[in-house]
Amino acid sequence: MNGSFKLAGPGLLAGMVVVWVAALVGVDRYLKPSSPGASAMPEATPLSLRINHLCCTGCLDDVTVALQSIAWLKDASIKGRETLLSIEQAEGAARESEYEGWVDLKVPEITHIDFVEIDRVLRNKGLVASGIVVRGLPHIRFVAEVRHLCCGMCKDALEQVGKSTGGAGTGGFTGPGLARIAWIDSVMADRVKNTLTIYPRYEDAQKGIDVAELLAGLDRIGLPPFALRLEEEMSGMHASLGRAEVAALLQK
Repeated sequence: MNGSFKLAGPGLLAGMVVVWVAALVGVDRYLKPSSPGASAMPEATPLSLRINHLCCTGCLDDVTVALQSIAWLKDASIKGRETLLSIEQAEGAARESEYEGWVDLKVPEITHIDFVEIDRVLRNKGLVASGIVVRGLPHIRFVAEVRHLCCGMCKDALEQVGKSTGGAGTGGFTGPGLARIAWIDSVMADRVKNTLTIYPRYEDAQKGIDVAELLAGLDRIGLPPFALRLEEEMSGMHASLGRAEVAALLQK
């Protein structure tokens, strides 16, 4: 028997890498049933605002003008959920129920969303969104930029609050202003970046979560954010390798 052996060529090695990566993806999806299709973000992020005062088309026009003043919402789809009376029709009229109403938006790019900016432009127009619901985004996290994480005692106070309330998640905290929010899984503080990262529960993020609750909760713990943005949270092998690396390997 000849004891010599032959090394695999570059083509064979590339093929083996592709097969191995495909196998790992399959195992990852099998072990995590919630993952299939979850990493594929929708073409436009569905966002709904419950406006406390939306009684006629004039109110809706003010909402639209306010939202379109935001650069990343300039070309977004903005529609009232129900048929509203015109300003002329609303003269002397009264609604049988509450004067609130819903406005639905579709935002082209998830990372452009800043919920604080939405709240600010509406208030500048004399309007309030008591509900800011984002849905259909299972793998997301919120990043709040805050100003008051000035020392170790600030961070320690937040961690102590988490311990006293039995905060969910690993290594995070859920303070009294956040613990009452059912859809929050965990929160992490970063003193260097002055940020709080809020992780929602998978099921709630998929069916819809009310970001207005988070804004109010941050106010209650004395950390009002000057920006609150969305980031996509990848899981499993996609998180360790990165989507670009996996795509590059599969294309070889």
